[in-house]
Amino acid sequence: MSQMRTRNSVRNTFVSIFMYILVMLFGFISQNFFLTYLGDTYNGLNGLFKSIISVMSVAELGFAQAIVYNMYQPIASRDYKTLSSLLSFYKKVYRIVALVVAAVGLCIMPFIPRMAQGGDVPESLYLLFGLYLIDTVSSYLLSYKRSIFYADQKQYYINIIHIGYVLLLNGLQIMLMILTRNFVIYLLLRIACQILENVIISLYADKKYPELKQYRKEKLPGAVKSDILRKVKGLCFHQIGFSVVKGTDYMIISTVKSLGVLVTGMYYNYNIIIDAINSLFTNVFNSITSSIGNLLLEGKKDRSYRIFKNMLFINAAIYTTVAAGVLCCIEPVIQLWIGNGYLLDRWVLVIIVINMFLNGMRYTSNSFKSAGGVFYEDRHVPIIEASANLVLSLVFVYFFGLAGVLLGTICSNLVIFLYGHPKYVYGKLFEQPYFRFLLDYGVYFLLAAVVCAVSLFLSGLIVIENTLLAFLVKGIVAVVVSIAGFVVCFFRTEEFSYSLNLVKNLIRRRA
Repeated sequence: MSQMRTRNSVRNTFVSIFMYILVMLFGFISQNFFLTYLGDTYNGLNGLFKSIISVMSVAELGFAQAIVYNMYQPIASRDYKTLSSLLSFYKKVYRIVALVVAAVGLCIMPFIPRMAQGGDVPESLYLLFGLYLIDTVSSYLLSYKRSIFYADQKQYYINIIHIGYVLLLNGLQIMLMILTRNFVIYLLLRIACQILENVIISLYADKKYPELKQYRKEKLPGAVKSDILRKVKGLCFHQIGFSVVKGTDYMIISTVKSLGVLVTGMYYNYNIIIDAINSLFTNVFNSITSSIGNLLLEGKKDRSYRIFKNMLFINAAIYTTVAAGVLCCIEPVIQLWIGNGYLLDRWVLVIIVINMFLNGMRYTSNSFKSAGGVFYEDRHVPIIEASANLVLSLVFVYFFGLAGVLLGTICSNLVIFLYGHPKYVYGKLFEQPYFRFLLDYGVYFLLAAVVCAVSLFLSGLIVIENTLLAFLVKGIVAVVVSIAGFVVCFFRTEEFSYSLNLVKNLIRRRA
C-alpha cells in the first residue's frame, strides 16, 4: 500500500509539473498576443470579470472536497456501490450550484458598468460578463466525474487531458485574435473548449470505471450524506473566505477611479506569473493529498507529524526560492514579455511577493487539513480572514493606492498562520503544542526574509544591459542564495536528509 501510494504521488507530481510548465508557457504567449491584438482595456476587464466569477464560486460551498474525502475509503475497498451513489449525489448538487451561480450572476449584471471604471469598449459590458457567466455555469454541468480520479490518486489522467485542452484553446485563440481582433469570439472559443474537455473527462471516467454503471440508481446512505453535509457546513465558510480574499482585490482596484481597469490590467499581468507558479505547486500538493488521506487513516500521529515536517521543509525551500526568484526576476520577465510600460512600483512588487510567500506556505497544512477532513471545526477562521481583508483593503487603498489593497490581504493572511493552522492542524491532527508551530514556521519565515534580502541586494549590484542575460544571472543568484541558506541552516536535520534522499532516488530512477 505504501509503495503504491508513493508511486502514484510521484506520477501525479511529475505530470502536474510538466502540465503546468506547458500551461505557463502557453499562457504567457497567449497573453502577449492578447495585449497586442485586444489591448489593455480588455485585459483589465478580463481580470475584473475573473475575480467576480471567483467570488461567485462560493456557491459550490466545498462539496467537491467533502465528497472526495468520503471517496477515499470506498476507493481503497473498491466499493463501487458507494462510489456510484456519491457521484450521483455530486451530479445533483452541481446542477443546483449551476442554477445558483446563474441567478447570482444575473443579479450582479446591472452593477458591472459601475465596477469597471475606465472600461470603455465597443461591445456591451453586459454581453461580455454574460459570456463569462455562461463559461462558469457550463463548467459545473459535467465536471463532477473528475472527483473519482482525485480520490483514486489518478489525477495525472485529468492533467494529460488538460494539456490537450490548453494546446487546443491557446492555439485557436491566438489564430482568431490575429484574424478577427474580436473579444467575443475569444470568449466563445473558451466556452466551447471548456465543454469539450469536460465531455472527454466524463467519457474517460465511464471507460476507466465501468463497474459504476450498474449502481447508477443507488441512493447515497444517510450516514454518508450526513457526514458530507456536516463537512459542507464548515467548507462553505472556507469557500466564502477564499472567494472574498481572492476576488475582492481586483474589484476594489477596478472600482476606485484613481486606479480603474488599466491598473487592474497591470496587476493582472503580474498575477498571471504568480498564479502560474502557484498553480504548479497547488497541483503538486493536490496530487499527494489522497496519499496523505490514506496515511492519516492509519492513525499514527507521530509518523504523520514527521512526514508533515518533511513536506513543510520542501514547501519552505520551494517557496523561499520562488519568492527570491520573483523578487529579483519578475521585472526583467515583464520587460521581455510585454515591455517596460507594464512595470508596477517596486514596493508593490515587494508586497506581492510577501503575499505570495504567505499563501505558498499554507500548502502543506492545507493538504493535511483537507486529507484529515478538518472542514467543520475551523469554519469561523476564513470568515474572520475575509472580513479583515475586505475592511483593511478598503481603508488602506485610499492611503496607499494599489499597495494598500495588497497590504490588507497580507494582514488578513496572518489570521490563518497565527490562529487557524496551529489550532486545527498542529493541535487536532498531530496533538502538538502552539510553540511547536511557532518554531517550525518561524525559522522558515526568518530564513526566507534573509534569503530574499540578500538575493535582492546582490542582484541589485548586477548591471547588465541585455534584459534576457540579466534575468538569467539574477535568477541564478536567487537560486544559489536560497540553496546556500537552507544547506547552512538545515544540513544536519532529518528534514534535509529526507529531501536529499528523495532527490537522489529521483535521479537514480531517471538514470
